[in-house]
Formats: sequence, structure tokens, C-alpha cells
Amino acid sequence: GDKPDRLRELPKEEGSPWTTSGQENMQMSQLYLGNWAKGGESSLSLVSDFRYSAKYAKGKHQWENSIVHKMGVTHTSTLGTRVSDDALDLSSKYGYQAVSKWYYSFQNTFKTQMFRNYSSSDKTKSQPKSTLLSPAYIQFIFGMDYKKENLSLLLSPYTAVMTLVVDTATIDQTAYSIPENRRSNTVDGFSITLNWKKNITNDITYTTKGELFYEYFEKDGQKRFDWENVVDLQINRFLSTRFIFELRYYDNESDKFQIKENISISFKYSFK
Repeated sequence: GDKPDRLRELPKEEGSPWTTSGQENMQMSQLYLGNWAKGGESSLSLVSDFRYSAKYAKGKHQWENSIVHKMGVTHTSTLGTRVSDDALDLSSKYGYQAVSKWYYSFQNTFKTQMFRNYSSSDKTKSQPKSTLLSPAYIQFIFGMDYKKENLSLLLSPYTAVMTLVVDTATIDQTAYSIPENRRSNTVDGFSITLNWKKNITNDITYTTKGELFYEYFEKDGQKRFDWENVVDLQINRFLSTRFIFELRYYDNESDKFQIKENISISFKYSFK
């Protein structure tokens, strides 16, 4: 008899151009002291570090979006409830491949905080240092992006940075180099943005993000530098140790380097 017709192969389903990843780290500590002769005070603290990213890649096009939300609250018997960490960072970057690993890129970032924050010396909470959208930083970055796996180096000959203080009745906008009669100030300059992630071992991951900005249109242009380093050590599926060190210099905020360091054993949940 005749040989059976060969079955026609079905076209392979193309994978989605989107890749997503997210992580939530939570830490809680509690201390109670009752008639404790050696002194001290009761305290309760909660820290959350949420990070999520979504990336579109197809042909010569790449579009990367990310959100980072950090929140820390501490309650003590003398100072009451205080915000120890508060940051909201949104970023969106589009790149079109120019040649090999270089991309024409545009990036827009938005940074602010969610709640009222006070200095440690302000025991009565009479003068907040920051609150929602006060200040907020909005960046528009145009440049060339050198990209490899887990590495991005964005070189921008033109970057515009807007500093915004919406609640001028509560927050002193002049503390952020904004004139008394205005709620915002925009400066132009060049910038360098570095993102790098390295899996040191199967259980240890190092992530770094560095941002450098210099205003070149003014004689005494604003200078801004922010460098965050995160080391994650995975203990088991849900528990991990995280070390964070951040070095920051914004001369529109302070003429001194700002340092933040945190070590925590956290409950971590990763998802895609």
C-alpha cells in the first residue's frame, strides 16, 4: 500500500519577549524590658525591601522597568514610632541597539519617599525633613548604554534632573537648593549610571548600582553621587542574610557624605 503522509510539524511557539522577576525581604525584631536593672528600652522594628523588574527584549529593542520600595519602622518607648527607612524608586529605560553591545538609550527615573521623616534630634516631631513628593527627584537621561549579561553602563552627555518639593508649607524647599518662591528646580549636566549583578557562588549574590551626575552649565555646578551595594546570602528557601551599604553625596542636600548600612536576617520570597 501507499506510505502514510508525513505529519506536518507544527510551528514552534515563540517565547514571550517579557521576563519578570521580583523579591520581597522582610525583617522584624522585638524587645521587651520590664524593670530591667541594666537599663535599655523596649522596641519593635519592621523592615521591608521590595524589588520588581519587567524587561521586554525583541530584535534591536529593549525596554526595562523596575520598582524599588524600602520601608522601615521602629517603635521605642521614649521616641514612639519613627520611620527608619523610606524610599520609592521607579525607573524605565528604552534602548535601541546601535552596534554589538551598545544601545541608544533613554531613561526616566522618579525617586521620592512615602511618609513624613524626622531627624533623630527632633524628639517632638515638630519639623519633618521630608514627606511624599517633598522632595522628589525626576531624571531624564539620554545617552549610550553598554550592555552585557547582568551589566549596564549608561553614559549620558545630557541629563536633566528636576528637584521637586510640593509641600512647601511643611518642608523647607531651600534645604534642597530650590528658591523660596518656587517649588521646583531643574539642572542639566552629564551622568554615568552603572548596574551590575554577580553571582559569587550559588548562595551569594552581589548587586551594585552607582549614579554620578555633574552639572556643567554653571561654574559651581551641582554634584550628585549615589552608590548602593547589596550582598545576599541564601540560608534556605525562605531565609536569607542581606547586607546593604549605601554611600550618597548630594550637594543640594548636604556638603557631607551620607552613609547608610544595614545587616539583616530576612524572610525572602522570590517570584516571577
